[in-house]
Amino acid sequence: MTLLARHPFERAVTEADPRWINWPHVEEHLHVHPPGSRARYETIRAARNDSTMPPYLHDRLEELVDDGTLTVRRGDVDSARYVDGAVRLLLADGGCVSGDRVVLATGFETGFDHPFVDRLADDLALERGYRGMPVLEDESLAWRRVDGTTSPVFVSGWLAQGTVGPFAGNVVGARRSADRITRALETRRREPVQAV
Repeated sequence: MTLLARHPFERAVTEADPRWINWPHVEEHLHVHPPGSRARYETIRAARNDSTMPPYLHDRLEELVDDGTLTVRRGDVDSARYVDGAVRLLLADGGCVSGDRVVLATGFETGFDHPFVDRLADDLALERGYRGMPVLEDESLAWRRVDGTTSPVFVSGWLAQGTVGPFAGNVVGARRSADRITRALETRRREPVQAV
């Protein structure tokens, strides 16, 4: 069995310092920078423990490598194809990983430049900041339009990390996002409709 990874694994209990779970910490260290700014992006990158896993999982992987059950390879997949009934993953460095099946092939690259996100932002005239980060309203997670007005598009998960912080993509971030989005929707529901 082969595990393909972009970077060497490191041990960490959580993917960021637990202080980032607390909304006052997020406001104090992230919201001091303009939405969508390079400063927000860099703050999040510095706060994340990328390429980490919990110690118990790291130890188990090392055991599997030591006993020969698992091989770990480093690399980025350029393409995949079937050749003579086997799956071949062609790597960016020219290497190849082959097997009778791919059990899991996933990546956690930024979704800021995903084609769907690009199309949505372009079609709805939504504002984007540094490296394509959505420019969001901090209190509601509504995506701002390029004219500065608030759109009816709300964001959660990875796309919300510029407001929610480094835990945006997990359960803590989902909860923070849901709290803000539902509060914003409730407020909008109570507001009188204005004729245009």
